[in-house]
Amino acid sequence: METHSAPNSLDKNFFISIEQQETTPPRSPSSSSSRSASCSPLFGRKVEMRKYGYSARKNNDQRRNAIEHAVLEHGINPVKEHLTKISKYDEKFKKDLEELQLYGDEIEYIRNTNIAELIDNETKKIQNSFLQAHSLVTEYRKSMATYGLSSKVIEKKLKRVCKEAMKE
Repeated sequence: METHSAPNSLDKNFFISIEQQETTPPRSPSSSSSRSASCSPLFGRKVEMRKYGYSARKNNDQRRNAIEHAVLEHGINPVKEHLTKISKYDEKFKKDLEELQLYGDEIEYIRNTNIAELIDNETKKIQNSFLQAHSLVTEYRKSMATYGLSSKVIEKKLKRVCKEAMKE
C-alpha cells in the first residue's frame, strides 16, 4: 500500500499561484493606450496646468490667470519647469514662459505674503479663542466661589466641564 505525497505538493503550488494572482492585479488592454499628457513621465503629476484652465486654445489673459493660480499653489520653480517641458509643443507656451520669467517674482512675493497673512490670521484666531476660554474659566471660578465652594471643588468641577467641552 502506497501513500501518495503528490496532493500536498499540488496544494502548495495551487496556493502559491493564487497568492501571486492576488498580488498582481490584472491589466486591462486599453490602459497603456489611453495615457494622457498629464500622466506621462514627461509632465509628471506635480503641476497639472489643465487643473487651472491652462490651454493653448485660451486667450492670453486666461492663460496668465491660470499660470498665476498655479504659481500661488505650487511656487514658481515647478511651474517654470512644466512650461519649459511643454514649450516645444506650441509657440504660445514659449511666450508664456518668457512672460513668467518677467513677472514670476512678483507672484512669488504675493504667494509668500499670502502665506504670512494666513499664519497671522490663524495666530490671531487662536489667541482670541484662548482669551475667550480664559475669561470663561475666570467667570466660572467667580460664580462657583459665590456658592461658597472651596477652590479644590471648583477646580475639580472645572476640569470635568473642560473634559465634557473637549468631547463635543
